[in-house]
Parts: sequence; C-alpha cells; structure tokens
Amino acid sequence: MRKNTLLIIVFVFLLVGIVVGWIFFFRSRNSENNEPVPGFSMLPTNNSAISPKTEVSSAPIPQFLKLWDGEVASPAIASKTIVFFDKTHGVFRSLLPLLDVFKEGKLSETVFSNTFSIVLSPNYKMSLIGLYQGQTKRFAVFDFQQNLSRLLPEFVKDAAWSSDSNQLLINHFEPQQETFYFSTANIDGTKESKILEIRLTDAVMFYAPKSAILFYQKPAPDLPSERFFNFDLKTKKLTVVDPTSIGPNIGGFGFDMLPSPSGESIIFSSTDQTGSKLSTFVFNLKTNRIVSTKFSTLVQKCAWTADSEEIICAYSSQITQASGLPFEYWKGKIQSNDSFAKFNLRTGEMKIYAVNSGYDAISLAISPEKDFVVFVSQADQALYRMSLK
Repeated sequence: MRKNTLLIIVFVFLLVGIVVGWIFFFRSRNSENNEPVPGFSMLPTNNSAISPKTEVSSAPIPQFLKLWDGEVASPAIASKTIVFFDKTHGVFRSLLPLLDVFKEGKLSETVFSNTFSIVLSPNYKMSLIGLYQGQTKRFAVFDFQQNLSRLLPEFVKDAAWSSDSNQLLINHFEPQQETFYFSTANIDGTKESKILEIRLTDAVMFYAPKSAILFYQKPAPDLPSERFFNFDLKTKKLTVVDPTSIGPNIGGFGFDMLPSPSGESIIFSSTDQTGSKLSTFVFNLKTNRIVSTKFSTLVQKCAWTADSEEIICAYSSQITQASGLPFEYWKGKIQSNDSFAKFNLRTGEMKIYAVNSGYDAISLAISPEKDFVVFVSQADQALYRMSLK
C-alpha cells in the first residue's frame, strides 16, 4: 500500500514538472520572437505636451506599390495628385489616382539636366532648381503653369521658399568681400532686401511661417554643429539654441532638422563625434518642450502631416547601430531595412504600419487626408506608395 502511494506521488510530481517545463518553453520562445515595439519617452520637463505613457497600436498591413520605375526626386502630394521630378528624363511629372490606376501627366515639356537639388514651392505651382553650369552652382525658379524658367543672380548661394510661395529667402554671397548675408527677394531675384549678416560658410536655412528664419551650419564629419538659430523677422530677435543643452544624450555632431509646416516645432537628429549614438527628437520652439523617440532615424526619413500634428518616419536597426552617420548613409555605405510608424505629437498615439519592410525610404510625403505616403527608395531611386488605411 505504501509502495503504491509512493509511486502515485512520484508520478504526480513528474507530470507537474513536464507541464511546467512545456509552459516555460513556449513562453520563452514567444518572448524571443517578439521584437520590442518602439514608443515615446518624454524628457523631464515641468510642463509636458504628451504623457510619457504612449499608446501604441498596430495598423492594418500596408500595401506597397511602385508608382514610377526610374530615378525620382522630391515627391510631394497636392490634394490627391502626386508631383515629382523625373531625374531620368529631366522633367516634372504628376500622377493622379483614378480608382485602382494612376493617370500620368507632364507638368511641362521643359527638360532640366545637371540638377543637384529640387525644391517644390508650398503651393506646388513652381520649383526651385539647383543646377550646374559648368563647375558653377546656379539656381533657377521654374513656373509650371507658364512653362517659364528664371535664372537667379550669381550671388544666390542657396534659396528657400516662403510659406505663401510669394518670396524667396536667399543666402547671398559676395565673393570679393567673402561675406554672407540673408535676404528676401521676389521669386525672380528682384527687389532684394538684406536681413541679417551671418558667419556660416555653408548654412542650411528654412523660411518658417509667421516671419521666422531657422538656420544652422551644414554638418560635416568631425565638426560639431552645436547650435541652430531662430531669427524673428518682426522683432529682429536672434535666438540661439544649443541642442546638447536641451536634454540628456543629445550629441553635438551631424545635426539636421526638419521644421513642421506651422513652424512651431522641429524634428532633429544628431550623433556623437564618431557618427554613432544617433538620436531623434521633436522640439517645440515656443514652449521648449521636447519629445525623444525610442527609435532613432535621420530627419530625411521623416515627414510632417499638413496640420503639423503627426509625423511618419522610416527607421531601422541598421541605422541605429551604424557609425559615421549621416555621411556614410548618404555615400551608400549603409543600407536600411525600414520599419514605418506614424505618431501623434498631441495625443501620444503611435501606429506601426510595417516592420522590416525591405525598403530604404527617403523623401517621404504624406497625403493631406493622411491615407497614404509616398517615398523614394534608396536602392533604385524609384517612387513608391504605401497605404495608411
């Protein structure tokens, strides 16, 4: 009797051990297969715009569609029409979605060659074109409706659109005096008005809404870009912002930014001196509130919605773990297998649309209705569309 009881007890213990072992095995296996889901963290501030507890949700699996098989630059979305520069043929094109197909159109017959930059005007009726004349960099404004190109004066080292598309912000260079200053001018370069002398040899500038200019020194390897400038055209007040002083773990190298359409916030990325430890932040210029994303990416892989409330970004572990950023990426030495996420800066809600999509996306643009995004693939420079609904 005692022997039978002992056997029953041993059998029960063995059975319990086997069940517990299998439960532990499956739980550990599932935890290994689940990748950490990126979210938000709020740097300590007295008044925060977003709760540190960010709601994360998965969106429906997106559909990817190649829209144009050829080299493309600077895509944008005007209402439902997709506008872009066809680098292969040197012309501006448009794509209008009709049911399940896209109607192709040309914005003009004018062909541009030897271009190095394309910046569409905010009203999508013109483009600022950087092109080479021999070894010299020149800028021109092209009007789609009039099919008219205006070459800007030689002193224009760089230019940017005003938010209403009626003016240009110009980086004016005087070679004899070796001086730089900002000015505003008509879109043909006439009626120039000097604004501010600068001592930056290669300034990146934005003509923000509400009469403000944001600018900083273009990043270069091993050179710190510790600050950017905010100049108020009405008050003539110049504000200097040091990114490294905004919050912890912000490097002072490789700094780049992308202002929101409202001009009230910027998204910026920076690294340490080796081009590692890439970090990405959203900074409100009015309130000094800062949001740190838990994933890191370059600002050229992000885009604002038209209402400035949301951002969609492409990010990957390849970029997070890389060094020599952002320069090695632009040299093509770093390939990225991007995931896509859109998050709301006001509510903290974030939706993940794709994980390890197989695309390396730059030059993103979001439709006004927020139902799709277009981007250029670094691999083939072709134009793609990703659904957001």
